[in-house]
Amino acid sequence: MNRVDPAVPAPAPTDPKRLAVECARIADKLRAERIRVLEMGPLIEITDYFVLASGNNRRQIRAITEEIVTQMKARGIHRHNLDGLDTGVWVLTDFSTVVVHVFNEEARDYYDLDGLWADAVEVDWAQEPGFDDGDAPAP
Repeated sequence: MNRVDPAVPAPAPTDPKRLAVECARIADKLRAERIRVLEMGPLIEITDYFVLASGNNRRQIRAITEEIVTQMKARGIHRHNLDGLDTGVWVLTDFSTVVVHVFNEEARDYYDLDGLWADAVEVDWAQEPGFDDGDAPAP
């Protein structure tokens, strides 16, 4: 008889949108601010989604990033690159189809990815299904 161990997360769907939504949810649980998920596929070829989030200090930025990486790794999703963790000003985590940017407020305002990619479609991540939601959108 096969038993499912509840301590082991189910494999993540390969849908980049769900990956982006899940990253946003993790950031939200760690009290990130100004969380946005942008659909980048129609605008650039290097990734499908950006997740933008702000942290209040280096410790929070590091915690958000490390938790996202840890939870994705537990589901078999590995990052391709991670930059900026030591400085804690702007941390970029590249999962290939999704790139997560966690900034402090000053860096976010200065680099203004929100404005640079204003033409991107914003995903209402709080209403989209994540990894554990099946196929139905959230109520």
